Amino acid sequence: EVIIYGKVVNYKGNTPETVQNEAYIYSHNATTAEPEETVEMTVAEAIDNFTAGKKAIVKGYIVGWVEGQSYESGAKFNGNVTDDTEKTDVLLADSPDETDPAKCIPVQLPSGAVRSKVNLKDNPDNYKKFVTLTGIIEAYFGVPGLKSVTKALFEGEEDSEDTPVTDAYINETFASSFGTFTTAQTVGNYPWVIDYSCAKVTAYDSASKENNAAESWLVSPAIDFSKETEAYIIFDYVVRYTESGKVKDYSQLLISNDYTDDVATATWTAIDYNVKENTADWTFYNTGKIAIPAEFMGKENVRIAFKYTSSATKAGTWEVKNVVVAKGAADTPETPETPDTPDTPDEGNVLTVEQLVAAYNSGTTGAATITGYIVGTSEAGKSKFTPILGLDKASNTNIIIADNPNETDTSKCIPVQLPSGVVRTGVNLVDNPGNLGKKITLTGEIQKYFGMAGFKNATAYTIE
Repeated sequence: EVIIYGKVVNYKGNTPETVQNEAYIYSHNATTAEPEETVEMTVAEAIDNFTAGKKAIVKGYIVGWVEGQSYESGAKFNGNVTDDTEKTDVLLADSPDETDPAKCIPVQLPSGAVRSKVNLKDNPDNYKKFVTLTGIIEAYFGVPGLKSVTKALFEGEEDSEDTPVTDAYINETFASSFGTFTTAQTVGNYPWVIDYSCAKVTAYDSASKENNAAESWLVSPAIDFSKETEAYIIFDYVVRYTESGKVKDYSQLLISNDYTDDVATATWTAIDYNVKENTADWTFYNTGKIAIPAEFMGKENVRIAFKYTSSATKAGTWEVKNVVVAKGAADTPETPETPDTPDTPDEGNVLTVEQLVAAYNSGTTGAATITGYIVGTSEAGKSKFTPILGLDKASNTNIIIADNPNETDTSKCIPVQLPSGVVRTGVNLVDNPGNLGKKITLTGEIQKYFGMAGFKNATAYTIE
């Protein structure tokens, strides 16, 4: 006998259902258990009394955000977020003027209402605002942090209960289990697992360092769209290390309405979600609301599946943080903006790579213009210069240049940082592989980068 205590809503208007994260087992065969207390604390208290899995209400000021995957080097104490991939977190501190990462906690912003309300990319005025966040204390970026945030209240707002997603057919977090999803393998034995509070799959064997061929499926429960005219799916994901040019083939979103517990015999239709690989770090992307194909509206027993594929040559990693399937309209694709035109580099004394290195070694830093040929990138996530010639493991945050377009001696190359914005958009080799081997001229600053002579803060460039 089980007694469940919690909040209940009418699912699709006629079926009682408990609200996610708002119900718990009160008793099991007459053995009772009270819900875990949610403790209110400051940022300093959250750091000093770090207990993973602790429910908490943390109060503090939004003082910045984290760029990339490294907390110490990526902590940014400003509200100038320019990249959509950086909307997933903020930094919280007890003082609005704090600039010491050790006195802050990173806060993960789950997709949905919390992220929309709190993130600095869409809400720059939130910078230095006081906010109260309800979530779970967890390690984040390798330090004490706050995750699974369910409520955000800014100073002056009245505390009201969050409105549950009553139109959702599926609202799965994968925080500790697959929920109502099931898994299957049609090639190899590399199943989806729950890891890092998400659904994860890879056929790369880290022990033997071998890639393996696999086809692994993560399949939703049956969905009844018989009374719907439009519905959407939205989720957060990250894909890394797939075979070049095959990310769409190896990370598929599929749909079927004739599935009978065998993925191999069902008829599957692909849903295009503009999947992209993150070559820099493990930052998750949000898909936005993707339309469920119209031909599945009005039908019962509809299933949605995530199909992972790999080969013996390359086995990537795919992580899915959460999934919501709900009735309603999908996002309308935005009309692409006309790309910004980069500034023209300063004319005058333009340095070669060899000249820049000589200038740096003599103690010269600061504003300069440099020219050279793009020959590769330095591997992302490394603190030291790790040059890779060509497009393999290309990073979108830097390039390496040399005086010779066919240079094979990496000691004659220097790293160039690509700041977010028009420079990164137009130069990086992930989105612009055709730039490899081209001559580029940039205006920026001579600075130490990856522990050596480098070039940073570029504001202008031309590519021949």
